[in-house]
Amino acid sequence: QRATGNDEALNTARERFAKGEINADEFASLKEELAGNQAEQASTSRPSGMGFGPFSGWGRERALDIARMRLAKGEITAEEFATVKKTLEA
Repeated sequence: QRATGNDEALNTARERFAKGEINADEFASLKEELAGNQAEQASTSRPSGMGFGPFSGWGRERALDIARMRLAKGEITAEEFATVKKTLEA
């Protein structure tokens, strides 16, 4: 699991809050969503040698990292992120 200071998506959310792009409530909600996903992702991660295809093992983690960044940047909503996450888990 990454340390909070090294979480690129969370750092992006912090920057957006500092720039005034999102308010305190939006930041708190985004922070909660990102932290919850990061903890879940760390507890379910598998070595890259397990499974095949782009969304198995580390490929799935990379795809989730991309989705987390898109959420942090405001490119997708929390609902859209949940759909991406659910699809990757299927």
